[in-house]
Amino acid sequence: MERIFHKKVIRGIFWSYMAILLVLTIIPPQTDQTRSLSHHYLLMIRWDYLLHAIAYLPWPILVHFSYRNPSKAVSRGCKQEGLKWFALALLIAVGFEFLQLVIPYRTFNINDLTGNVGGVLTGSLLLLIVTRSHSRPSVSS
Repeated sequence: MERIFHKKVIRGIFWSYMAILLVLTIIPPQTDQTRSLSHHYLLMIRWDYLLHAIAYLPWPILVHFSYRNPSKAVSRGCKQEGLKWFALALLIAVGFEFLQLVIPYRTFNINDLTGNVGGVLTGSLLLLIVTRSHSRPSVSS
């Protein structure tokens, strides 16, 4: 029962997160704070592009903990399921950026798209590292 409650809470967090991403995609941009992000850099990358990556980084992790079946953690079907979720994450990251093409006061930016996809890739890589390290059998002395 506790596990079901836990999944429901994480699913609620996931869908709230998706709603926030969608709202951030369609609201009017260019406040004084967002303009100032365009003039700050970290390792020669603008902060606003890093924020795009950070915004999409949780997607694969939230999906894993809310929709993946942990009993299939080492089964063959798990890889196919994981690839489907990964493809969906990429589709959403790309789709949300392309959605800005049809919104009059928004503009499509290939660098934002790269940040979105980079966030999905980074989140997926982190998830892969963590799940692989937890699924390995421990070596006893």
